[in-house]
This record gives sequence, C-alpha cells and structure tokens, in this order.
Amino acid sequence: MEYEIRIEDAPSRQLAVARGAASRADLGRTILKLLDTVWPVLRSQHAKTGHNVVVYFGGLEHIEAGVEVFGDFVDTGNVRHSQTPAGSAVTTAHWG
Repeated sequence: MEYEIRIEDAPSRQLAVARGAASRADLGRTILKLLDTVWPVLRSQHAKTGHNVVVYFGGLEHIEAGVEVFGDFVDTGNVRHSQTPAGSAVTTAHWG
C-alpha cells in the first residue's frame, strides 16, 4: 500500500476530555472508558462534535481521551476543557 505522508501546520483544537492512566495491556479499554465518560456529557449538552482524540503526555501514565468540540460546553464531573498542541504534524491515512 502506498501512503501519502504530509507535514502540516496544525492549529490547536478544542477538546472535551477525561483524564486517566493505563498500562500497555489496558490502553484500549482505558481509552474506551474515558470516551464513555465524555460522550454522554456532550450529547446531553447538544454540543457540536468532531473526532475522538487521545493525547499522550510523555507516556501512558497521563493520557487524555476525548472529543473535538466546536463551540461551547460546560465542564461536568470528570469531563473538562483541554486542547491539542499547535505546531508541525506529520499525517497519513491508513484504510483497512
């Protein structure tokens, strides 16, 4: 498969996130658990949403899993405002 690899100047994106930590073996389950915390809050507030996003802060001991948000939402429980870092990013897409 041929991949198109691009370098982009990525803007910061507003997120609604829940924070957590995971082991390598539990990473997938942890991400789903965190997303299952965020989505009901955003649905209840009728927030306009985008992609699911996971941000790693130097390893698995501090991660944020959440959803892009376009517009306002209110922090509720463990769901908080966050954002992706802005700057250069390398991107590609894999289908399959």
